Amino acid sequence: NSGINFIAKSAGSAINPGTIGSSTLTLPGYVLIDNTFGCTGTGCTPASGFINTTTNNLASLATTSIGLTVNNAIYAVGAVTENGVSSGSQGIGISATITSTGSNVVLNGGTTNSYGVYDPSSLITANNIAITGTSSGAPSYDVYIGPLTINTGATGGSITITGNVIGTPGAAGGIYQSGAITGVSGTNISFISNNNISQNGAITLAANTSGTASNITYDTTTGNKTSTIGAGALTITAGSTSAINYIIKTNGGTISPPAISVPGYILLDNTCPGCATPATAATAAVSGNAITLGGALSAGTLAGTTGVTINAVANGTGNGLSQGANAIASSAGGVTITVNGQTGTGYTGSGAITATGQAVTINATTTTGSAINDTGAITGGIVTISGAQTTATATATVVTVTGLITANNVTITGNGGAASTIVSLGAVTINAGGGNLTVTANDVAAGGNTGITQTGAITDNAVGSNITFTSNNIINQTGA
Repeated sequence: NSGINFIAKSAGSAINPGTIGSSTLTLPGYVLIDNTFGCTGTGCTPASGFINTTTNNLASLATTSIGLTVNNAIYAVGAVTENGVSSGSQGIGISATITSTGSNVVLNGGTTNSYGVYDPSSLITANNIAITGTSSGAPSYDVYIGPLTINTGATGGSITITGNVIGTPGAAGGIYQSGAITGVSGTNISFISNNNISQNGAITLAANTSGTASNITYDTTTGNKTSTIGAGALTITAGSTSAINYIIKTNGGTISPPAISVPGYILLDNTCPGCATPATAATAAVSGNAITLGGALSAGTLAGTTGVTINAVANGTGNGLSQGANAIASSAGGVTITVNGQTGTGYTGSGAITATGQAVTINATTTTGSAINDTGAITGGIVTISGAQTTATATATVVTVTGLITANNVTITGNGGAASTIVSLGAVTINAGGGNLTVTANDVAAGGNTGITQTGAITDNAVGSNITFTSNNIINQTGA
């Protein structure tokens, strides 16, 4: 049997095809709808993509109405590819189902200041889905998209949504998504923008038994400190044999993740990882909490060496990491929290951190704010907690760790300015077969401030271990 394809193309004029195939009689070929054709010079050959937001020739060459209108269903065995542009309206406007039963759906929409791709509620289904929206000016949204589904048998089938304002990073509408997202084994899901990402639909993934790790990624590192990320709820079926990792990264922008439980690792990072110029506290979002947890974090047994890793930079009075009462747990790779802040608290939390037998490392630096204020229990292997203030006149308590710490080895270090208390420590239990408890606290000058205050029981079950408190100020150790 031979395929039957559907092709409609124009040089910037609007296209509105009728119904293509049906759920019971699928078009046995591909669909190509494209109004971006054009060329330069007499007798030239028109090429797809000539009208685009990068060249910024939409005003002179593209229709002022919706570029491609899909208000009738499309069902095809092959790929469904749509390239649409508009000057002042939607590049691609969708209000009907699009389905490729055996291939991919690829949508590329360009606009001046409206929507690149607009599909608020119609389901898109395919083996792989790639949607790109761009704008030459501040858009309503580059991509405004609804529910998305990967075909059941398309192991490893992925979803990639990209929305960029060409040449202008910032806080405009990059991506808005609502409606259910359904993936299969090995599905990768990516939301990428140089402006804001607002992803609201619930994500449901099958267990990953594909043999290859997959990632759920939110990325505004090409944006700036005003490019925020909001992420929807995540559910993963039990039974993965390959990792599913969860990554949110920004260029100094704030991050607000929901509850996350994955069989792989979790990375939350607003320091612009991979950027030529990393974000710093001075260049991060002003006076906002850098990372605020909206629920518990849990990395699974397939987390490798990363476990739960949180890197934060906070400007002004903003906290670096606000954990709240949400638990953080890792079954592999440990927990690592690194914060660089200013007058706000570097890391604050009351929820438990559990990484039994693994490294728990918390390192926070501020200018004048408290570096660490943690009242939750910590369970780990080697626990290392370090806080510092960089301003000699700072008076806030540098390190507060008053929840029970249970570990093989515990090292706590505080370096302050002129804090009245440098390290405030609660109960500690050293496991049998473990090592030492070492607490060090120093101000810029020796004197009569409280270097270390410790209350609560210290239980040392390790034969031959050492317990050491060292300070250039007063040590007030009252725990039994």
